Parts: sequence; C-alpha cells; structure tokens
Amino acid sequence: MTAWPGRPVIHEINNPLRLRELRRRYGHPVTWGEVPAAAWDEVVLLGVDAVWLEVRRVSA
Repeated sequence: MTAWPGRPVIHEINNPLRLRELRRRYGHPVTWGEVPAAAWDEVVLLGVDAVWLEVRRVSA
C-alpha cells in the first residue's frame, strides 16, 4: 500500500441507491462484499484514491 496523497480524490456513493441499482441489474440482493469487480470499475474512476459509502434513506 502506498501513502495517501496530500489531496486525495474521494468518490462518494449513495449506499442504498447503489445497492438497489445492483439488485435490479443482477436480479437478487447484493451486499458490498459481493459487488463484482466490473461494477466497481464503473464507479472507481482513474485517479480516485478512495470510495466513501454514504448512508442515507432513499424512498422506494
């Protein structure tokens, strides 16, 4: 692991919304431990140092 940059780039994900999108795509509930690498590649853009999983309510 390398040291954190002086000004890290953080990509924020709305946790419930993203999991709902993945559930619809794959046809079954998905946990963060089960997210396929391809789905991470969609949100982790080149140059992103970390992902922040924000927890907020999303209406159905």
